[in-house]
Amino acid sequence: MLRLLKIVVSASLITVLVWNVEWKEIYSHVHEFNPALASAAALILALQYPLSAWKWQQSLRLHGVEYPLGFLLRILCIAFFFNNFLPTAIGGDAYRAYRTFEHADRPAYPISAIFVERALGLLVLVILGYISVITLVATGTLPYKQVVILTSIPVGVFFLLLLIAWQAGFLLVITNRLRKIKKLEPLMESFRVMRANRKRLWGLVGTSLLFQVAAIGSITLLFSALALPGKVFESGFTTAAAGVAGVIPLSINGIGIVEGSFAVAATLANLPYAQAVVVALFLRVFGLVSSILFGVLYLFERRTNSAMSRGDTA
Repeated sequence: MLRLLKIVVSASLITVLVWNVEWKEIYSHVHEFNPALASAAALILALQYPLSAWKWQQSLRLHGVEYPLGFLLRILCIAFFFNNFLPTAIGGDAYRAYRTFEHADRPAYPISAIFVERALGLLVLVILGYISVITLVATGTLPYKQVVILTSIPVGVFFLLLLIAWQAGFLLVITNRLRKIKKLEPLMESFRVMRANRKRLWGLVGTSLLFQVAAIGSITLLFSALALPGKVFESGFTTAAAGVAGVIPLSINGIGIVEGSFAVAATLANLPYAQAVVVALFLRVFGLVSSILFGVLYLFERRTNSAMSRGDTA
């Protein structure tokens, strides 16, 4: 039922998205794509896969788990294929955790490493998106100055108090109690590891920042390829909106939700709806094509493992 619900949500949102565009206009914009800028954007998108593997490697090292970058890149690509195409309840993150259990001192470490990597990446993206919103409001592009101010003050105070409590150790009492709940073990282990390895944590934050800047840069180039240059903060705002929406588990790999939020955020930032749809569809098609290539990698790995198993049996 959950999978059926996700399919219905994805199909419905994609239908609403494409229903509100003039396909002749979309067709003309696609043909106006600057090949050099579009190719540069595609290159940056491709570089995000090794960057993501590097992030994962740093998060594993934060937990005392060592794996070669090449191995993690291969597993990451296969996990991406899992997320997009395999009709299974085993998601890409579950596959990544399964493939990195072997060298972990505790079973919770691979799960905690993925959680930390994901959470920090989303946090960095939200911060970059917030900076973009502040800039757009200051320049008059977004007419929500009072809303931004009213929400910024309590959010800023909350995080300041949370940081003070973290540094002073006041959160230890709460985390010690939550650690007794078995289902929360990976989450609690993440907090413990981050507190014990702050230097490595900041390295992971830096890599996450590089990854998200690359993501925003690729989208900026795609808008530039559609004759909309210099839209850095608009791209930061739309990227953050789509990234946050993609976390909502109500569609197949965020299909529909990501594209819809991207288009709406771009429209709020005074970007043309049609061009925003073209960029969103470009990103989705790039991801699907990459997934197909990664599926070939997965099939090749399965054949290799089967051949090794037969050799061991013989």
